[in-house]
Amino acid sequence: MKWIHLALVLTLFTFSNSHACVGDQDGLMFFPANDLRIPVGLKGVGGIDKAAFNEVLDQAQSLFENKIKQQGFTLRVNRLWTNEQVNAQASAGGELSFYGGLARHPDMSRDGFALAVCHEIGHLIGGFPKYPGSRLSAESQSDYYGTLKCLRQMFLNDDNRAAVARLNPPRTLKQNCTAAHGVSEDRDICIRSGLAAAQLATLLAKVTKESTMPGLDLQDSRVVPRTLASYPSAQCRLDTFLQGALCEKGLNEEVSQTEEVRGSCHQSTGQRIGLRPACWFKVKP
Repeated sequence: MKWIHLALVLTLFTFSNSHACVGDQDGLMFFPANDLRIPVGLKGVGGIDKAAFNEVLDQAQSLFENKIKQQGFTLRVNRLWTNEQVNAQASAGGELSFYGGLARHPDMSRDGFALAVCHEIGHLIGGFPKYPGSRLSAESQSDYYGTLKCLRQMFLNDDNRAAVARLNPPRTLKQNCTAAHGVSEDRDICIRSGLAAAQLATLLAKVTKESTMPGLDLQDSRVVPRTLASYPSAQCRLDTFLQGALCEKGLNEEVSQTEEVRGSCHQSTGQRIGLRPACWFKVKP
């Protein structure tokens, strides 16, 4: 009966694919609006527990609070463990909200949750391009920053070689990260980030009821005529997470809040790996 209950909970949602319009007082949700709810205490759900939820948020707040303050935001982290919503949110005032339902989702892991946290941090300090008329970075730019800078910092002092060995990554991901990074520690962080990205993108596709699941061996082939601020496909988001992880630019060069080149991999500086994907990003002429 508990699995029937879980199935009912996980299917009771609706999804809006409308484009977000953002002003300085509005909030941005990690997922498009949905009615999926996972209550505390539902048996057999999986996900991460409250201790891991708080540990990830403690680490992120410690690492990024000063950077967020430097960008003119006053960080406030709302830890809404008992909230059943499967989502997270950032506001232009610097408030980040993380709902327990997201952490309890059966496809969520500690690394996946860390990447979701990094995405929300990316809305505040992830750089250009931004939502029109807002200080918040665009959805996919926040994804890109999530693996380009934030998750690298979160994983920096871990035993990433041991973590990768436990996760048994696919050969293609290992080959791509090896080609992109000459230092073994950078390769391991890249692989671990790619696996977190694949997991989170799968969750995205399920919540938004996409017809096909994203994959590390797949690619969104769409080419946008102009940069997209709002939600692309789950595959496009996975492509973006992966390119952020592959980019050779390290932690020492911050991204710019006003232009698209600094701190990132970009065609104009000769990079061919780690570029923002064309499924959401249009290079400025």
